[in-house]
Amino acid sequence: MGVSLARYAGPEPYGAYMIMFAVFLLVANLHQAILLEPTSVLAFSLFPDRSDRYLRAVVRMHLIFSAVFLALAGLVWMLAPLLRIRGPLANALAGLIIATPCVLLFWLARCFAYLEFAPGRAARGSLAYCAAVAGGLFISYLRGSVTPLSTFLWTALAALIASVLLLYRYRASLPAAHNEPGVGEVWIRHWRFGRWGLSTVGLSWAQTNSISVISGSLLGLGATGGLNALVGLLLPMFQVLSSATRVVLPRIAQIYTNQGVAETRRPVLRVAAILILLTSTYWLALTALHTPLLHWVYGERFAPYGRFVPIISLHLLACAVITACDIAFNSIQAPQASFRVKLTMVAIMLPLNTLLTWRFGLPGAVVAVPALSAATAFCMAGKLRQVWGQPAAAISEGVPSHA
Repeated sequence: MGVSLARYAGPEPYGAYMIMFAVFLLVANLHQAILLEPTSVLAFSLFPDRSDRYLRAVVRMHLIFSAVFLALAGLVWMLAPLLRIRGPLANALAGLIIATPCVLLFWLARCFAYLEFAPGRAARGSLAYCAAVAGGLFISYLRGSVTPLSTFLWTALAALIASVLLLYRYRASLPAAHNEPGVGEVWIRHWRFGRWGLSTVGLSWAQTNSISVISGSLLGLGATGGLNALVGLLLPMFQVLSSATRVVLPRIAQIYTNQGVAETRRPVLRVAAILILLTSTYWLALTALHTPLLHWVYGERFAPYGRFVPIISLHLLACAVITACDIAFNSIQAPQASFRVKLTMVAIMLPLNTLLTWRFGLPGAVVAVPALSAATAFCMAGKLRQVWGQPAAAISEGVPSHA
């Protein structure tokens, strides 16, 4: 989607799209903290044999979340002229409002496939989503109307199609079992687990996505489009990291539930080693082939940004470590363990990113991303080592015990 906008609409519409996509990721992080991550961890204790009932409860929570989002987003749309949101940015905002609830529903449906250890089903849903988006973008290309709005609209339609395919099997539900938790109790358990993740939503988002908003305000939409074109080359590996989390987290959470904290150390370290190996290989490939790759993907208009690719792609190696640490903290139901680390790093990162971008322009923004993510990765790895050395009771303080 980003490549289509960059090639056929130009840097400014692409920059507007990426600013709104950064906003979407902020909303998605909220959704993940209170719905997706608790679902991946708590289902084994709440509904060990009744995933259909659990899904219905979580979908109702998703509908409430979507209603709140639409109310707030609608207010922003009404105030758009006062907020100086116009042109490509207003076009992207309209698409964001429509697409967000649909895409988050698709993510939730795919989460349940991973929860049931059925990645093939999730892959089929993702394939349907991808095919629908590609078909929609091709139609927009033929009509000469590749815009942020059309891109978001095709995303929304594709997400709805994939969600129906994934959720159709849950259309029939057996009667509730004796002493089965209701929606209220599910919400309480989600809140107890997700409140720490919710408190770090802004922190996690700021680690990688705040730079889009900062560059958009300081450098303009054109430079923001160039910066995000560089980040676009990293997206395939970000998808690998995200997929690894979805596949691995339920399994390690199950190990923690059945065997305790100590038994999670070895699988987490294996996951970290594999992710570091994959991201290192990808970084070497980008370093060697970035010039023809940038030209082939985006065309001539983004060629001047090629010299920054080897620098900004170092961000991937740090993200591999951060991903492994997040998997570990969430699987042992201790998402609060990394809160101070993330808070401290974001408190340093936001003003430093702003200063570097203001003082050095795009080169400053490019250098800031991998440098600060590397510092975050180092601190989180140290914190994880410390947590693994604590007694189980100390780790689980403030969150539900695995017992």
